[in-house]
Amino acid sequence: MFKKNIKPILMAGALALATAVSPVLADENPDAVTPSPSSNTIDVTKNLNFAKGISTINETYTYTVTPKSYYTYTITKDGVSEPGDLTVCTENNKSIFPTAAYDNKLNVVVDSDNPGSQVTNTNYMNATTKQTITFTAKANTIPGVYIYEVKETAVSKNEQNGTSSKDSKEWNVYVKVTDNEGIQVSEIKAKGSDAKVENIEFTNEYAENSSLTLTKEVEGLGGDKTAKFNFTIKLTLPEKLAGQTINSITASVGESEYTFNFEDVQTTEGEKTVTKKVATVQNIKLSDNQTITINGLPAGTEYEITEAEADKYGYTTTVDGADQLKDNTDVATGIVNDDEAEEITYTNDKDGAINTGVIVNNMPYIALLGASGAGLVVLAASKKRSKK
Repeated sequence: MFKKNIKPILMAGALALATAVSPVLADENPDAVTPSPSSNTIDVTKNLNFAKGISTINETYTYTVTPKSYYTYTITKDGVSEPGDLTVCTENNKSIFPTAAYDNKLNVVVDSDNPGSQVTNTNYMNATTKQTITFTAKANTIPGVYIYEVKETAVSKNEQNGTSSKDSKEWNVYVKVTDNEGIQVSEIKAKGSDAKVENIEFTNEYAENSSLTLTKEVEGLGGDKTAKFNFTIKLTLPEKLAGQTINSITASVGESEYTFNFEDVQTTEGEKTVTKKVATVQNIKLSDNQTITINGLPAGTEYEITEAEADKYGYTTTVDGADQLKDNTDVATGIVNDDEAEEITYTNDKDGAINTGVIVNNMPYIALLGASGAGLVVLAASKKRSKK
């Protein structure tokens, strides 16, 4: 009797032993982080920060999702789960990885239909776009955790020669495949970090250069077109410069050069304290029809222009081209925009006689001539009386 039943018993024992050592996925991951709710997708969000003076952007960012490695769990005879060895993705085993379906490009467009949104308590704007990566298990995908790297790899330059920073962070996406639950995204971590995140975000800054031109005009019969008028220009660079480093900018008027040296200045905007680069140049001298052009200014640069002689010495001053005048004065303020160069004109008008100097310089001679004529008249009258 014993000999008849020994074979089934041995087969059952062998099956149990094979089950005990076969690789299956445990409920936990190797970092003992509780998996997020089951899902087979993750979102990639693109944030683009830019100054308020920028109204048009068309930037394309390119991404790759690359399988990197995978591992399984083994259930021991004591019922304890142990992580299996990490296996690097190769051409030989790449076919078992779940597929990752996504659009490898994200396009950020800012225009009149999508102007972006004001960021709270700051002086810059934000535009956001998003895509979804969908993971799907294949027929030959074995249970395990598959690690993918999501990386921003390139950025285009738009037609207006804007400058965009590259985020280029790398993220590890843990995709879990089980026998009974199918596929799920268990967690996302930044490469080299154990911190778990909810979704993948890439944040860049976009900057675009423009210019500021100041022109002086003198009008009216009493206006002195040879006189030099003195200006002060204050420039404040935008908070977001897309990685640009701007320490100084030099502009010229004829043979005279004026250098704007930018220094860090802390300012308060709402409840937030920000550090901005500010430069002020005084005594910029302009006569009639002279200009100063400051090139290489990032769009979003704030300007403040003051003329020392405005509305003085009989002149009436008007300002054209500025966004606004400060406190009902002739102080021009505004923001350098990306769509066209900022052009400000200060005009001094003075009515009155033409200032040639002839009247003032010849007046004594004219007075003497008049006195001589009067004397001749008196002398002639005196002679006439004496003849009588």
